[in-house]
Order: sequence, then C-alpha cells, then structure tokens
Amino acid sequence: MTSHPNPHEFTTLVVAVLSEIAGEELGLEEEEKEKSEKICQHTKRIRKKVNDVFSELGPCYTRRAYRMDSRSFWCLHRMLKPWLQGTRKENGGGGAWNGLIDSEIRLSTAIRHFAGGRPDDICLVHGMSHTEVFNSVWKVVDAVLNCDGLTIGFPEDYNKQREIAKGFEKKSYAGFDCCAGAIDGMLLWIEKPHARDCDNSEVGAKKFYF
Repeated sequence: MTSHPNPHEFTTLVVAVLSEIAGEELGLEEEEKEKSEKICQHTKRIRKKVNDVFSELGPCYTRRAYRMDSRSFWCLHRMLKPWLQGTRKENGGGGAWNGLIDSEIRLSTAIRHFAGGRPDDICLVHGMSHTEVFNSVWKVVDAVLNCDGLTIGFPEDYNKQREIAKGFEKKSYAGFDCCAGAIDGMLLWIEKPHARDCDNSEVGAKKFYF
C-alpha cells in the first residue's frame, strides 16, 4: 500500500529545490557578469618612441629587424606620413583609451610585421593591442598605394632608365651599372663554363644561367 506524502512537506521540498536552483543560476549570472566586466576593461599600455626602439636595438639589429636602417625608415615615414595621421574626435578627445597611435609607430609596426615579426611580440614592443598590429599593417598598405612617390612604373625613356640604374649602382657592392629593377632577388657575376665542362656534365652552356 502506497502512502501519499504530506502536502505541506512536499511543498516545502519543492520550494527548497527551486530556491537552490535559482541561487545557482544567480551565482552563474554574477560570475559571467564579472568576467564580462573584466574583458571590457581596457589594458593600460605605454606607447614607445620608435627612436627608443632603434637605440635599444642598435644599428646592426635595427637593420636585421626592419630590413632597413633608421635613416631609410625616416625617409619612408616622411613620404607616408600624410596618410598615416591619426584622427581626433570633434570635441578634441584622443579617440583611444591609451591615446592615438602615432604615424611612425604605425609604420614601425607594419615593417616589423613584413619582416617576419610575430604580432604578439610586436604589440608588446610598441604598446598597442594585438588587433592594432593588423590595423597598422593595412593602414600602411593603403598609404603606400596612395603615395604617388611610391607608384610602381617603368619609364620608357632611356635616359630615365639610366638614372634608375645609377641609383641601383650606388647600392651595389659589386658596382652593377646595368640594373634598372629587381624583385625579390639579387644579381651576381657568373662565369660561362667551358665547352669541355659542358660535355662532361652533358648540359648545355645556357643551362648554367639558371
């Protein structure tokens, strides 16, 4: 014979269970809210001057890290600066929690990225977020595309071609005076193999130029 539970005891039990469930859900909501607030809080960062980075690296490691020396960097910066300037709010505010990111920092960040630097390391060096590293990269790409001085084109005039070749000659340790352009490569002298050597290797002389 089955006995029916006391209605009062049953009601008390149900209320207790529901209260416990509600308490757990409330605790979870507060925990999620606390996590959300922590995520929304901005990280305090200190912008580092590019010249300070150059000084710490020294000339040798600056060239290794940027694939250019500091003088070339500032020359490039002068050309791209008009398109890398930060924007301010109408009321005069900085527009960013840690202040605007200067044009030279944008350029430094992008070049370090192009040279193979890791974004998570670059953002620590320059005092910016991981996202701003990629923002800087695309801002610099857009600046290069908008800069007339960096427009890629090859003149048809022979005298202008010779002027370009003279510029390459100044950079050439071997004194090459016939180069008017190079893309991801290098020039080097090569001595044509003797016909006897070609016969021994069973490869024609022209193949050696590859």
